[in-house]
Amino acid sequence: MLGERSEQIGEIIKVINDIANQTQPACPERSYRGCEAGEQGRGFAVVADEVRKLAERTTSATNEIGDMIKSIQERDEACGRCMQSATKEVEEGVALANQADGSLKQIMGSVQNVMDMVQQIAESARQCRVPLVKTFLTTCRKYRTRTKGPQVLPGIPRNNERIESSFRRGLSL
Repeated sequence: MLGERSEQIGEIIKVINDIANQTQPACPERSYRGCEAGEQGRGFAVVADEVRKLAERTTSATNEIGDMIKSIQERDEACGRCMQSATKEVEEGVALANQADGSLKQIMGSVQNVMDMVQQIAESARQCRVPLVKTFLTTCRKYRTRTKGPQVLPGIPRNNERIESSFRRGLSL
């Protein structure tokens, strides 16, 4: 939009500049002719000289305006390139954020699966522990009653008692 307006203003300035450029060369000739006409032509010569000065100032001003418009157009183009670059970077950032979101969701799903498995394993271990401990304790009692006679290996009953005590503590957990 700004670029289009600048181009329109540039076209108008070209027209004004063309008019000033066409007027300026004709003024000295009109001034000279006015001087030749004598006293009546002197007023015409003064007007022609003022028109020439006005044409010079108009040409100078239109050149300055043209330079300003070129500068604005260059800055407008630079801003457009910057905005395109920034838009591209934002789009890339959004894409990366979406990828990260998907990855985090996958990780959270995996963590939840692992937590569910650990929960199932813990529950299975709790369910299995009681029968195993009871079976072990029963076996220890049977062994104790069988080894009341002569000791084949001294210290085994005492070790069995320690193991049995540890299992009983584990059972109460």
